Amino acid sequence: MDVFIASKRNRRGRRFCFVRYGRLEEAKRALWSLDGRWFSNHRLTVSMAKFKPRDDLWRKANGREVRQHT
Repeated sequence: MDVFIASKRNRRGRRFCFVRYGRLEEAKRALWSLDGRWFSNHRLTVSMAKFKPRDDLWRKANGREVRQHT
């Protein structure tokens, strides 16, 4: 699992982050269990990514990321 927490806010002024899971089942489980939960006085909104990943630039190989030359 990889996590990226943005230092800026979205258009609505809310903080956001991205979490990448190794398997789709793990992502679906997190979405189901965390969406709508409260964390430190903040309601979590969890959704699947709306954009296609940049698989042409990055891929996982044997548990580590490898940069592909295009």
